[in-house]
Amino acid sequence: MNQYRHPIFNDRPHGKALPLLLLAMALVLATALVLAVGISPAKPAVGPAAQESMPMSWQMVGSQGDSPGEFQQPRGITGMSDGSFVVVDRAARVQHFSADGRSLGIWSMKDHALGNPKGLCAMPDGNLLVCDTHYGRVLVMSMTGQIIKQWGGPGTGSAEFTHPLSCCINKKLGLAYIVEYHAHNDRVQIFKLDGTFMKAFGSEGSEPGQFARPSGITVDRDGNVYVADACNHRIQKFDSDGTLLQVFGKMGTGEGGLRYPYDIAFGEEPVDAKAFPAQWDPKLGIHVT
Repeated sequence: MNQYRHPIFNDRPHGKALPLLLLAMALVLATALVLAVGISPAKPAVGPAAQESMPMSWQMVGSQGDSPGEFQQPRGITGMSDGSFVVVDRAARVQHFSADGRSLGIWSMKDHALGNPKGLCAMPDGNLLVCDTHYGRVLVMSMTGQIIKQWGGPGTGSAEFTHPLSCCINKKLGLAYIVEYHAHNDRVQIFKLDGTFMKAFGSEGSEPGQFARPSGITVDRDGNVYVADACNHRIQKFDSDGTLLQVFGKMGTGEGGLRYPYDIAFGEEPVDAKAFPAQWDPKLGIHVT
């Protein structure tokens, strides 16, 4: 059993950013999404009282439930090139929304008895890359839920996965980065967008360049890779080839302190910094949750 497991990372099955336009975040225990948009929505997605209590640039999407537009603990979110976004929740449902929060489509993962996907990201061709966490694989899926291709399978070797949690794409280099943990196999694997394995970097541990339950991953405009190293309470920065560049953050609640950073995202334009005084860096355009 992974010695770094923490109660907030309970992966048992549940019983019952875009540049200039969108930076969206989903918290694991939330039942609705909060979107940061460039303009105020034409129609509020929540009641007047709740809408008035939120900054004008924010919109609430969804509520708890099983119908289209509702969620059972959203786990992952990604933005598409047209401004729409896709969410996966703990009911193993993948939902597609317009930029203003209208439901565009919904489908369920074919296999989910062992557990549900956590992370997903948009591919340049308009398909989705989905981390099918508990099945030890990464799936290329269409926007209608069709499985186009499977990357890897359960295992600890090259192009195999234990618990893939999150992914991101470097469009300039045509590379995908998959972060995983479990069975002492905490690492990042790099693939070409056709699924060809390139290399892996990192290992389980607390030294610089090592990971303890890495949970989120993203790239910046220069192609550098950032990993939310959750149980080491820090963020690690690598170049596009996996060479360590910087480690920052430490366990704590003060300035520079982090407690189990679960995900990380970049935006080219800062959202309302007042909403995130401790986590938002307007110079870097980085947000940690």
